[in-house]
Amino acid sequence: MEPKYEEYTYKELLDVRKNINREAYPARFQKVTALLKKYQNAHAPASSDRVTVEQIESTQSQGIYTTPPERNLDDNGAYIANEIPLKERVVSLLIALGLLLYGFHGLYTGEIYIPSRSKGGIHLYQESVWIMFVALMCGAGVFLSIVLDHYDKRDNEHVYFKRGQMLKNIGIALFCVAVIWEIVVVR
Repeated sequence: MEPKYEEYTYKELLDVRKNINREAYPARFQKVTALLKKYQNAHAPASSDRVTVEQIESTQSQGIYTTPPERNLDDNGAYIANEIPLKERVVSLLIALGLLLYGFHGLYTGEIYIPSRSKGGIHLYQESVWIMFVALMCGAGVFLSIVLDHYDKRDNEHVYFKRGQMLKNIGIALFCVAVIWEIVVVR
């Protein structure tokens, strides 16, 4: 029995195209691709802003906040809020909690250990602990923003993307500053 792809939403068609066995069902794959292109032609903005199915697929699963989110629209052109899978939300929450706990533990003990492959890692003390604590809080913020984006049903994924990107960059910069501070100033 052939699925009725004409009744699928745009988001469902993208999912089918991504997960279909192309060798076993080449006709279905072509049909889904044709329906997606038909939908894009009917609902897409100006040609300079148009995004192809291949571009969307190429940007999926590249990591946290690497590419801006795409707006999801239904058949009528109405906005569909994005959904983060439960597994990704749970993992993000656990990572954020781990970063928070490790940061507070470092403040409490006055030492944060950064493991590495060579020489057993580096121990941070004094001001470096505080700088690394802020870096860890930025990292926790990145992961928490992923979870918050799922529950915020407004059309503002781009805001979470920008905030997450900003926190990620600040966190990486502070991480580097903490390590350099430890090596240059504290030692």
